[in-house]
Parts: sequence; C-alpha cells; structure tokens
Amino acid sequence: MTPIAYRPIKLRGNVKFKFPNISHPSLGMQTVTGRFRRIQPNLSRSEVDPAILDEMSVKYTNFSGLLGFQDSHFKHYPIKTMILTAVQFALYWMPGFDVASPELDFAARQLIWIWFLDDPMEEIWNRAQKLDKKPNIDALRFVNDTYIKIFSGKSVPKEIPVLEEFPEFGSMCAWATDLTIRSKEFAKISSADEIEYVVETLQTIFDCYQWHTISPVDKRYNLRTFQDWGVVNSGGSWTLEMIAFVMGIRLSSEIRRNPAFRKMINIASGNTQLVNDILGMGKDFGNHIEGEVDSELVFRVLTKGENLQDAVNSMCARISQDLEDLIFIKQTLIDLFGEEENLVRFLDVIDTFIDGQNVTYVENIRYKCKRGYVSLSKESDEEDVQFTI
Repeated sequence: MTPIAYRPIKLRGNVKFKFPNISHPSLGMQTVTGRFRRIQPNLSRSEVDPAILDEMSVKYTNFSGLLGFQDSHFKHYPIKTMILTAVQFALYWMPGFDVASPELDFAARQLIWIWFLDDPMEEIWNRAQKLDKKPNIDALRFVNDTYIKIFSGKSVPKEIPVLEEFPEFGSMCAWATDLTIRSKEFAKISSADEIEYVVETLQTIFDCYQWHTISPVDKRYNLRTFQDWGVVNSGGSWTLEMIAFVMGIRLSSEIRRNPAFRKMINIASGNTQLVNDILGMGKDFGNHIEGEVDSELVFRVLTKGENLQDAVNSMCARISQDLEDLIFIKQTLIDLFGEEENLVRFLDVIDTFIDGQNVTYVENIRYKCKRGYVSLSKESDEEDVQFTI
C-alpha cells in the first residue's frame, strides 16, 4: 500500500463530570465527581443537528418494524431509544463520512443490530440469577451459531424456529441477512473472507455471553477477571473491526498478531467499557437489579464493598494511564511497520473511536447524564465546554 504521513496525537483536555443524584438502597443518595484525560483525534465531527438524528432514527425504526421487531421483545429500553443510541455512536465514530453515505448507513445498521443483541442478554442473565441450578444454554448456543453462520455466508434453515426465550430471534436473523447482503458493497475481493475478523470478534462476544450465562462473573471472582470479561463484553474489538471493514482498511496478519497491536485494541476496548460504566452510572445504579453485575462500578461497589467515589477515581486514573500508553504504542507500530496506509488509517480509527463516544454519552437519554453534567475541554487550562440535558 502507498505510504501516508502518520499524524501523532496528544493528550489534550479532560472529560469532567458531576452526578449529584446517584442512588441505590445500599448507598443512599450520593454526589459523584471526577475527570479523565482526553485525546484529540485528527478527525472529529461537530455536534449533529437533532433533526438529522431524528430523521435517521425514524428510518431505522420503520425498518425494524418491517422485520417484525416489537418493543415487547426488549425489557430495558424501547426500540427507538436503542436505535438513537446506535446512530449517535455511528456518527461520532465515523466522522469522515457524510450522514447520507452508504458507509455510515451500514455502520449504523450494524450497531443497531448489536444493541438489539445486548438487551435480551441482560434479561437472560437476570433470569439465570434466580435459578438454583446452572441454566441450559443450548438455545443460546443455537442462536449464536445461527448468527455466525449468517454473517459467514453459510446456509441456515429457511424457516427460522420460534424460540420462547428469544422472541426477537427471527427478526434478528432477518436484519443479519440484510447486513450480509449490504456488506458485499464494501468488499474489495471476497466479502466472506474480508469480513472474517468481524465474525471472529463477534464469536468472542458470544463466547463471553455463554461464560457469563453458565457461570456469572459475580462476587465469586476477583476484580481483574471481571475487568478482562468486561473488556470483551464491551464489544469494542468487534466495533473496530466493523469500522475498518466498511472503510476498506485491510490489515496484514503480521500487524494483527503483534503484541503492541493487540495491546492497542485492548486499551481501546477497555476505554469503551470504562467510559460506559463511569458515564452510565446513573443508569446502572438507578435501574440496578439484584445480582446484575455487568458494570465494573456496580461490581466494585455493590459486590466488593468499595467506596463509590474511590472506585470512580481508580477507574478514571486507569483511563488516563491507558491513553498515555496508547500514544507510545501507536508510535511503536509506526516504527515497526512504517507509514503503511492501512495502518495509519486504522490508528486514526482508534482515536476517533476513543474520543468520539464522549459527546454521545452527554446527548443520549439512555445513559442519564441529565442527572448531572459532563463537560469536555480541549486544553487543560481552557474553559470547559458544558453540555447539559
């Protein structure tokens, strides 16, 4: 590939937050504050007009209705809320594409599918907590295997069975099939081969689901194991592979197997998990169901007995430290492999992925940032830009 100039980024500014009404029966009402460092990516998107967000969300909501999705399929959030969330992430994670571009459309549809996948899993975990025996995961394995076959281009039964545990299964298969057809537009040679890494990371998420279903990663486990599980469960590696695919970025196996590259992916995915759990704490504590531990903050505070503010401080410090390491790791990859076009473009994807989520958490009702405020600054000594809801 043609060499292109690598433009290194720096840590500039902070994400600051204050949530004055974090409540739980065992905690009472608490005010939580904190900050963590930001990176300033080479590419970013300015705040999106709400009318554009609404127009895109309506389009995908109507499409979901055509495929048979119903709000009753999901217990935590209505369909439009999940779609709005996915659309916002797509916009800020792919700032180099017009809102009407086929690339952004494909990414939004992929993210909607993964959000639809996540909600039923949380409900299954909640039900499993109430059982006195290990749950049977045969149905879950069948559902997961079917999705993998669809995305891999393999044949599946024409008649998708109706499963009581997964009322959304038929509609999810229809959406996945539509995505598989659309993916051919972005393949340079063979869609089945080029989407291999997207499918591989999706399979890892499914393996993570099955682990947590059969043996919940709860208070029996140590924090480090929960963190490792949480990084995979975040879906960050899958999202990065999906964005790379739709952008035409094809990385060599030599780059992929390098430990510095793998650590970079781990940092980016871990950042997704940490930021989600910190800025989503209003949702996680306010909607908490006994035994539910898919948030590191909930795990540390409600199951391990840590002080809430201390746990938040620790997680914020980890974000900042990881971002410091990320800068060195990216330069290491450039020194090892040169300014190869695919690699340089992927490093920009990493940066927009990490920083692009912050505005979404501020704007989106799912994460309840309206309970306090989140402010973003581009320089440490610069007046913060506040977003309130």
